[in-house]
Formats: sequence, structure tokens, C-alpha cells
Amino acid sequence: MLEKSRAIMVVAPGPALRWAMEELKRSFGYRLQYAADPYEAGLRLENTSVDAVVCEAAPAYTAECRLLREICQRSVRVPVFLFVEPESEEYMLEELGHGTFHVVRPATPIQAFHEMLQETIRQHQREKAA
Repeated sequence: MLEKSRAIMVVAPGPALRWAMEELKRSFGYRLQYAADPYEAGLRLENTSVDAVVCEAAPAYTAECRLLREICQRSVRVPVFLFVEPESEEYMLEELGHGTFHVVRPATPIQAFHEMLQETIRQHQREKAA
């Protein structure tokens, strides 16, 4: 289990991401907060404390993708994890390249994703404390 229950904001999840996040919740005790879209997530991040943000890649050159870019750029205080299919990674890196985010493949095992979340959150908290 976790040293403390981590709060994760999940943005506009499709069925696969929702399943993965619910599995993380069940297996490792995460607290999940769902946002319907990147706009709602941006508003909620202003007033809510979470340990990480998890979302799926948005289609290139859309308002949704621009909002994700804003979240990545503004969220220096919280790690952002993007679920990206391999064929979409290049455009996501181009679109969101100026923000900080971590790419997660949908096929990543739950245990590996949990370990990635934990290590990134710990590292981020150490950097904030320094």
C-alpha cells in the first residue's frame, strides 16, 4: 500500500483509462477525482490539491489539445501523465513539448504505472521542498 493515499485527477478518461485508474484505486488505494474535460481540469487545478494529473492524448490542433498543453505548462507543481498510443507520440511531443509531462503507454502494466506514479510524485515533492 501507499505511505499515504495519493490524490489523482483523471481528465476525460475513455473506457481503457477509466478501467486502469479504477484498478489503481482498487489495488493501491489512490483517491481519484474525475474532470470531464481539460477545461474543467484547469479550473479545478486552481483550487484543488492533487498529487498528479492523468489524461489521454487529445487530437492534434484541437481546443482540447491546446488546453492539455496549458495544463502541462502551468502544472509545474504537479506531474502530468499522458496516455499516448505509439503512433500519436510524435505529434504529442511536438504539440506539448514545452510543458512537462510523462508519456504512458496504454499497454503499461498496472504495477509498472503505479511504480512510475510513486517515483515521479516523490521526486516532484523533493524538488518542491528544495
